[in-house]
Amino acid sequence: MPRLRLALLAGLGLAAPVSLAAQATMATERAVSGVVIDSVSGRTVRGAVLYFDGARIEHQSGRDGHFSIEHASIGDTILVVRSIGFVPATIVVPPSASATAVDIGRVVLRPVATTLDQIAVEAEAVHRYPHLEDFYRRKQLKAGGDYLTTDDIERTAVRNTSELLYRSAKLDMDCPRDPVRAGDDRCIPNDRRGLDYRSALNGPSRCEKEVFVDGRLSMQGLDAVPVEQIAGVEIYAGPATTPANFGQRRCGVIAIWTKGASRE
Repeated sequence: MPRLRLALLAGLGLAAPVSLAAQATMATERAVSGVVIDSVSGRTVRGAVLYFDGARIEHQSGRDGHFSIEHASIGDTILVVRSIGFVPATIVVPPSASATAVDIGRVVLRPVATTLDQIAVEAEAVHRYPHLEDFYRRKQLKAGGDYLTTDDIERTAVRNTSELLYRSAKLDMDCPRDPVRAGDDRCIPNDRRGLDYRSALNGPSRCEKEVFVDGRLSMQGLDAVPVEQIAGVEIYAGPATTPANFGQRRCGVIAIWTKGASRE
């Protein structure tokens, strides 16, 4: 009789009620949890960044090193875990269309101790942001610039981009002391070497550096780029050290690379 009822429902284009067990087997999302551990001290790592390979959304471990990633797709099986000062770890999360929660247990991170470890850190950064390949190549060649990586930026805990660049020895940041009275709150990055001599006939003028964002000349102020969206920065003092792809810039260049850019 049950078979006859199913046949009749199928003939009418109706489906039989789906059991809870059947619904579980058709799950498309799951929660992935675990804890991040320092391989040397055995302590938990707070604030570790976690993301699935190919995804832009990032998650963090809590104060106790534990993490829980909700609504992860069952197709997300490669989990990357990184933290400042550690070699990134890649974890394979077992694929399962029936499990609604997966605990991967301890994720052990090894502190950066060698040049090869640092190369591994930068290789993961390029894998995540392919448009940074030339940035890291120039950094490794020490091509005459100041270079700030994602880890460098996170270490500073600054609030905006101008504050981030203020520490560079290759520029002199000119910020208005009273933005309200000045009518402008923009900080101007100038060449530390001094004046723009091409305009000296019209009076002293600082030599303002030109700013590129994701390879394009930007007319906006530095702080138009949120510091949390920056993946890398390179700063050049003048035309002698500025890479050819930025053109001949007499006062030097600040090149900002964002996390959301795509490689052309």
